[in-house]
Amino acid sequence: MAAPPAAGAESAGIRDAAPSPVAPARAAIVGILSNAASGHNREQFPNLRRRIGASPAIRHIVTASINDIPAALARFKDAGVGLLAINGGDGTAAAVLGQLLEGGQFTEPPVIALLPGGTANMTAGDVGMRGPLAKAVARFCKWCDRGVRIPPAALHRRRLLRLQPIPDGRSPSDERPSPSRHPSSPSLSQTSPPPQPRPQQHSQPRSQSRQSATEAAACRYGMFLGGGAVMQGTEYAHRKIHARGLRDDFSLALGTARTLWGVHRGDPAFNRSLPIEIAIDSGEPRRHAARILAVSTLARLAFGMRPFWGRGPGRLRITIMEHGCTRFIRTFAGIARGKPGRNAVPESGYFSCNADGLRLKADGPLNLDGEVFEPDGAIAIDATRPLSFLRL
Repeated sequence: MAAPPAAGAESAGIRDAAPSPVAPARAAIVGILSNAASGHNREQFPNLRRRIGASPAIRHIVTASINDIPAALARFKDAGVGLLAINGGDGTAAAVLGQLLEGGQFTEPPVIALLPGGTANMTAGDVGMRGPLAKAVARFCKWCDRGVRIPPAALHRRRLLRLQPIPDGRSPSDERPSPSRHPSSPSLSQTSPPPQPRPQQHSQPRSQSRQSATEAAACRYGMFLGGGAVMQGTEYAHRKIHARGLRDDFSLALGTARTLWGVHRGDPAFNRSLPIEIAIDSGEPRRHAARILAVSTLARLAFGMRPFWGRGPGRLRITIMEHGCTRFIRTFAGIARGKPGRNAVPESGYFSCNADGLRLKADGPLNLDGEVFEPDGAIAIDATRPLSFLRL
């Protein structure tokens, strides 16, 4: 669903949402990296593989696990690939993009095209090829067959979230954030109530795929991190929605609606708070009992939601809705449309700001680009350098 840029995007810190200022259209060698086991690919991959194979301009590599990604990228680099399409879900995209940034295969990362081959495809919905997977692949291959020249107006820049464990699992209060370039970045809250007391291979189904910070040598990457009702809605979607073959924005809309209804009714399956401790930029750590936690570098989330209304500089968009926030359903509806009402204020339990970095300790699992992420202690989060994405 195409949505116009949010009003005041520049003042709200969305500095990379505009088309990339790359002048004139240039030719590029094309590669596609496919995760055949991701959401839509599990059902359609033989036909998609034939269609991709019919395009002589495209070099296609199919990976069986995340361990195959470094070698695949090295082969693309040796072939001179300047446009890399990722045919997989949000988790596959995050793994490939993180490797591009850290792996050293490319001196300068190629332009990225995201194909909606996964289950939710939230990242592709913001900055990739939208629509049904088969049509998106056919459209991309047809475009490549005509001769690949990348038009500057079709390029958009985005950064990734970079998540790194804080040594020894110390909390944000044990390790203060390094000074930000924007020391005046606003705190999420002046006062906060204490938290209330209170589950990789990319070929696995997403409901079974779990990332642990203790398993990673260094960093994790993604474009969306969520907790609280976000995680509870994710677990419900895996059990009840995706298991029935529903995908993309429609499945996310169903999951969101069911989660909101559960919160409204006080259903304990959806209405559990997430105790967190968070320090924004160089600010003091604050505690929240979060009904919803959302951190992202995307301009739009699932089905066009824009739940960030903080102002000021910063590449990370952060929103927290407290467990006791008032008029939740009505206020959430306005926030999701990018039009927070008068009730979306800290006094009512709603917080949003932009930042260049944060330190977070969460007493529960998080959603990192649709995958269950269970950090072992506190994590530091900042934004990577921008990458260029092709949207046709």
